[in-house]
Amino acid sequence: MGVNSNVQKSTMKNIRRNGKSRLSPRSIMMHSVVGFACLYIIGLLLGTVTLERQLLQQSMVSKGLQSSVTGRNAAAETNVDFMVGKLKAAENELLQKENELLQQEKMNKLMIEQLMMKIKRLEFGNADASMAAAKSKNDVPANTNADKRTLVAPTNPKPAAITLDKNGRFVVPPHFKAEQDRIDSAMDISARCAQYGSSPLPANATKRRIFFGSLVAYENPEVFLAHAIETYNLYDVVALIESSTTFRGTYRNMTYQPGSKRALELTHSELFGTLDKTRVVLDYWLKDLPGLPSMEREEEQRKRITETWIKEGMTKHDVGLLADIDEFPSRDALIALRLCDFPQFRHVEDPDCLTPKITLASVQFEATPLCIKRKEWYHPDLIPGHCLEGIGDPTGRPIPPRTISLAKALDPSLPAEQDTGPKVFGRRPNEWGKKHWKSYPQHVKDSGRYPLWNAGDIRTISGTNGKNLNFQDLWPKRQHGTTAFFGAAYHLHNWFVDITSLRHKYLTYGHWHSQAEWRPLSLVTHDLGVMARCVNNLGNEWHAENGTVLQVKDLQAGPAVLYFENNRLLPEDFKRLRGEEQAWGTLGGNRPIFFSNRTYVVHRHNLVKDMVIADEEKFGRFFTEKDKYMIPKKP
Repeated sequence: MGVNSNVQKSTMKNIRRNGKSRLSPRSIMMHSVVGFACLYIIGLLLGTVTLERQLLQQSMVSKGLQSSVTGRNAAAETNVDFMVGKLKAAENELLQKENELLQQEKMNKLMIEQLMMKIKRLEFGNADASMAAAKSKNDVPANTNADKRTLVAPTNPKPAAITLDKNGRFVVPPHFKAEQDRIDSAMDISARCAQYGSSPLPANATKRRIFFGSLVAYENPEVFLAHAIETYNLYDVVALIESSTTFRGTYRNMTYQPGSKRALELTHSELFGTLDKTRVVLDYWLKDLPGLPSMEREEEQRKRITETWIKEGMTKHDVGLLADIDEFPSRDALIALRLCDFPQFRHVEDPDCLTPKITLASVQFEATPLCIKRKEWYHPDLIPGHCLEGIGDPTGRPIPPRTISLAKALDPSLPAEQDTGPKVFGRRPNEWGKKHWKSYPQHVKDSGRYPLWNAGDIRTISGTNGKNLNFQDLWPKRQHGTTAFFGAAYHLHNWFVDITSLRHKYLTYGHWHSQAEWRPLSLVTHDLGVMARCVNNLGNEWHAENGTVLQVKDLQAGPAVLYFENNRLLPEDFKRLRGEEQAWGTLGGNRPIFFSNRTYVVHRHNLVKDMVIADEEKFGRFFTEKDKYMIPKKP
């Protein structure tokens, strides 16, 4: 009896242990019924064995019969073990069905989210609906506020789509492939590393993988093409995140909805590289947090990138590269980042994670390949895995506060006096490394162990104590003293299909402008002012009628932004005469592989010029002294 009692206790203990934390609330009832039924059956079996044993013991007359009873007891106990096994199998089957139900519930929730987005989009309105309802220019009297507010895009050819072969795969066009091969074989690894002040990785170093991450929305396919062609087969993982809301919190129609043709083409077409070299993952940010301001919302969306990197197997030895999709490293620099011994990427067991970042110096192209700003950009950003949340060692490290509490994120109308909860969303405060890499609380400095980073931090926190990574010695590269501009990366800013999409961006984007729908371009943002001045060939200053020179800052709202006025496309045979591979413009320097297509360079510049001229006819311009009187009044 004692043996059977112990078996029963052990069985019940195993049942409780196997089912304690793995069952969801809605399956507890089902598991309870099955469990009690199985226990009841086991009890009956044990009782039967006990009664049978007593009867047989009374009738036994020989030692041989007692041995027979022992054998039958063992068989009965084997039956008990068999029933316990059946119970575990049933439990595993129930858990499998529960997981299937959870997956179905997730898909149903996603479908509901998509339906809600469509409903909300009707409430908030969108630029496409405004265009469809707007009257043509001829139907509206000239020089009226209504005329200024009507958003009508000029008719332009669509951008080059991402073309796939009959098997649904992207194949790099031959002229781009030839340029990739030229860059890949241009020099040995020692010379390539030396360009950026580094040396090759030691022979025994762990292989470094590059995990790229970006948010996506309405980007021009040309931007994807330019990025993919430059980095083809050099990323190990590409993590792309799309959100169901704009930075202002309004619902939007997602471009890459789960299971859609666009989503499948993005992830399975081998756009960024062959399947054996590069894996593309598309994920979504669908949280309903109306109280998140624009930039804090962007911060939370980017955190999804870190989570995706971890799911895809990122380790302490790998490197995360964060950027917008229109920001990408040059092919030459990306090869160096994979194979050269940069101090920030050296794996140590106990890194302080104070300045783990490398930021790339980027050439800034404003809307066209021929409009280049004089100031370099400071993205993309790279960081080693050992300083990322969920990968690095958090022992002894502080968790930095954020700017938004959960209560405020859920209810934007919450009064400040009631907002007393911990701040867990958004950016770090300024005193936690946001403005300067030395700016941390004293107790953190004393400990020598700084916080781990997420993808939002990578973009917004200083994290570097040196210059942006660029060629070490630019002067010999300036082509015998002539003007040139070089970078380790490229930024194709405001590369939109049409002005309508561009203005819509500034109505919904983080740096939004409430009058972006009708103000002259240069008064929406200084970046658009650069674009308009460049394609109109207006330069960075003008001579007024009284003889004084007017600087950009005297006429434009916001800080002055200058561009290279001397950047012109050179004749086709200039490369041969000059003996240089990339000398296609009067402004020297390195350029994206995508711009080696001269036909595209000319087409894109003329397209933007035509769009700007049509927009100025509609909404006016603000560049010269007399243009000040063309500014429309606020409706």
